[in-house]
Amino acid sequence: MIALALLLILFITALILVAVKTKGVVKWIAVAMLILILITPIVLAVLVKPAQKGLICSTFGKISLLFSEPKDLWVPLVAEVIDPLKPTYEFNITHKYIGSHVVKIVFSDKEVDPWETKTDDLSLTITFYRDSEKILSKDSSFVGGFKGLRGSGLTYINYYLPEELPIDEQLKVIIEIKGNLEKFNNQYGSAEIQISKGSDL
Repeated sequence: MIALALLLILFITALILVAVKTKGVVKWIAVAMLILILITPIVLAVLVKPAQKGLICSTFGKISLLFSEPKDLWVPLVAEVIDPLKPTYEFNITHKYIGSHVVKIVFSDKEVDPWETKTDDLSLTITFYRDSEKILSKDSSFVGGFKGLRGSGLTYINYYLPEELPIDEQLKVIIEIKGNLEKFNNQYGSAEIQISKGSDL
């Protein structure tokens, strides 16, 4: 990163020297390149937030989340401790950012190995409503384990914005958990059902 910054400084310095010491077409090419290099970061900074909301250039929005990460990007949109006697969970949710989102179960016990759990013990269905209109429903198909700084657990469902759902609009969401929740709780301990931003890589 430091080497890249030094190369950029050297390149800008060279362009300034060319712009000052030359005449004609070469001078104007150097000036144009200097202006472009100086304006590009400003333009990108202005476009980042609208792009992350999916208002412009979805591809840039997803890429920008990698180099300009909002502070609340990984904060779960919903989180509730799973009650072994309660299979259905209802929330109001507003998505802030473009790209992948996941429905997952996060174990309270950090020692639980998600790759050693029986992933076919439970299945999930998520349904989104705008007022009373159903706008998206998905069932879990492939269940994947994860472990990291934000906990460990199992990912059940992926969905994508703005392809499947609107951003900055409050929706009602219902998550149904099918399977033996008591057995799951006895085996792996307390866990949370969460919806959060997923990786776009």
